[in-house]
Amino acid sequence: MSAALVAGLLAGYGIAVPVGAVATHLVTLTARTSLRTGVCAALGVATADGLYALLATLGGSAMAAALRPALVPLRWASALL
Repeated sequence: MSAALVAGLLAGYGIAVPVGAVATHLVTLTARTSLRTGVCAALGVATADGLYALLATLGGSAMAAALRPALVPLRWASALL
């Protein structure tokens, strides 16, 4: 059971870590400078991502409350599309 759990966690971690432009930049930055610089840059990126997630959550909650009166027409429009 524990081997399957560890394998599943590793597979999920591998899928959850996309290699994009920012990750590539962080790897090259760390390789050119130092581990400390790379860690600080990665923490900055993680902070910005967290703030974006917070803004999306708060904005989405406010938008959901504002759109509540128009839910039925919006659902029909999305079904037609």
